[in-house]
Amino acid sequence: PLLAGATLSFGALFDSITKELGQMNALSKAYNVSIEEMTAWSRAIEDAGGSIESFEQTLSSLNKNLTKLSVTGNSEIKPFFEAMGLDATELAQKPVTHALEEIARSIEGMDKYTSANILRSMGFDAGSIKLLQSGTKGLKELIENG
Repeated sequence: PLLAGATLSFGALFDSITKELGQMNALSKAYNVSIEEMTAWSRAIEDAGGSIESFEQTLSSLNKNLTKLSVTGNSEIKPFFEAMGLDATELAQKPVTHALEEIARSIEGMDKYTSANILRSMGFDAGSIKLLQSGTKGLKELIENG
């Protein structure tokens, strides 16, 4: 019985790792980011209290809006990029994680309430908001140590 439980636990662990690697592979391909970088971002998001699934939705929404802005010149989040002093057309040409880093830089110095409201209005999940509010230095440390 004990050995059967260990086998079951190992199998569940293996399945969990395989699923996470599959998610990271899909995300890295979708957003033109290495698996290592996407894994570091995902771990940092989880450390900030978020989930990979919510982070994926944030990335998808941000990427969609950046693409829409660069193609049409308009998007529902355009005023927020302008308020943060960011060129969305330029950001759309780079990996979406670069846009996240620039957003983190642009909200440094803002109070948490204002930056959270801006990011929520842009479709960001709570874990991403908390991570970006850590500032560029905190963000870099979380990503590198994640």
